[in-house]
Amino acid sequence: MPVVPCFITMQDSDIIGEDGFFVQEYTIHIAPPIYPDPQKRVSQNTVEMMQKNYEVWKDIYEQSYGVPLEYTTVAN
Repeated sequence: MPVVPCFITMQDSDIIGEDGFFVQEYTIHIAPPIYPDPQKRVSQNTVEMMQKNYEVWKDIYEQSYGVPLEYTTVAN
């Protein structure tokens, strides 16, 4: 079964809401499906498909916001 990468980005609109902040516009990005390799085990496909999905999300993020994706939290 394929994975269909979906990612939502936000940006300010030209409208200021009652709270004094810009109203947010949402863009839904739907990328091409990622298919498993029928020659590989489920465990291999799971890892590879997760990595491919991450790369798609990362590319969408960086293209949309114009900055590299950088995590600032520390895992415990």
